[in-house]
Amino acid sequence: MTPADPAEVLLTQSITLTCQADGFPNPSYSWKFNGQWNGVTQNTLTITNADVQDAGNYTCHARNTFGFKETTKVVYVRCE
Repeated sequence: MTPADPAEVLLTQSITLTCQADGFPNPSYSWKFNGQWNGVTQNTLTITNADVQDAGNYTCHARNTFGFKETTKVVYVRCE
């Protein structure tokens, strides 16, 4: 998953998390924020206008008929 861990975004700025998994058939993606599914079903997740409530753990879940893999990235929101 990119960017590097931990990821940092400035308050009110945007950040895009990208998850890449190889598999056949191609995997489907879903995301969790702090352990809760958030409805995003693509390999990228964009946080726009970042606020302190957006800081936390973002987990990408990639799945196909043969299995699944999860990876988690910590995102910090920095106030300047």
